[in-house]
Amino acid sequence: MKDLIVLCADRKIENTLEGLLDRPASLRIRQISYDIKVHSGRDPGCFHHAHNFLKPLRLQYDHALVVFDRDWSGAPSQSAEALEKATNARLKADWKGKAASVVISPELEAWVWSDSPHVESELGWPSRLGNLRRWLETKGLWSAGSDKPADPKKAVEAATREARLPWTGAVCKSLAFKVSVERCSDGSFHKLLAILQNWFGEPAVFPDSSSQ
Repeated sequence: MKDLIVLCADRKIENTLEGLLDRPASLRIRQISYDIKVHSGRDPGCFHHAHNFLKPLRLQYDHALVVFDRDWSGAPSQSAEALEKATNARLKADWKGKAASVVISPELEAWVWSDSPHVESELGWPSRLGNLRRWLETKGLWSAGSDKPADPKKAVEAATREARLPWTGAVCKSLAFKVSVERCSDGSFHKLLAILQNWFGEPAVFPDSSSQ
């Protein structure tokens, strides 16, 4: 039996989670065995059918995690908490207390923005254009004093377009592997960390000194 099965909505989330789970010390968890699956129905597929998808896998994995975006057409609520509550209720029948969901609000790109210098380098941001955050402010994509852009996805797309770097799963994975988990202020990201630490946490906790 493996430790964890993750069901997610798309390849970018898959690559991001791979980058994170491959650095257990930074997450303050033990090394775990895991698999990640992408639901063909994307975000609505994860919300409506995660429990059916994961039910046959109950005897193969000790825990299950579902990760998808809040912002999708036809979503029954614009509350990430409400979507999580409904998903968790359906998972509980088979997984009891060993399954959980994380809904990213509004979308995965909310996890990108932090004050780590790795963000600019991994997005291919050219030094000749100066500070990326200042550039986004001049474009009206980041309000001064805010922790992150109002529309994180639009900001990522604008930055990578200017840098002429495709916004791909590989970039997502590299960011997730290099940026310190302590620098992300997003609530859904910290919820993910809390779930993983609750399930797989080590007794001794050491600071992450390998990343910025």
